[in-house]
Amino acid sequence: MEIISIRPGREKPSYVKIGVMFPAKDGKEGYSIKLDALPLPNEKGEVWLSVRAPFEKDGDRVQSSSRLSSMREGPNDDVPF
Repeated sequence: MEIISIRPGREKPSYVKIGVMFPAKDGKEGYSIKLDALPLPNEKGEVWLSVRAPFEKDGDRVQSSSRLSSMREGPNDDVPF
């Protein structure tokens, strides 16, 4: 799954991928999160992140259940950005 920071814009918000989330490798329940950038707080000092299924090359999002099962071995560094 992708970690997204949503920033307000003049006409519409912008979505910036700042990391990934994948199931824990130690066999325990939970997830690991890897951030490639630090999110910026909004005007209230809050930091909001969204976790979304990544886009396929055709622009459609991957189904969550199939994406989570394929992520059991860690993040896919072949994601085009």
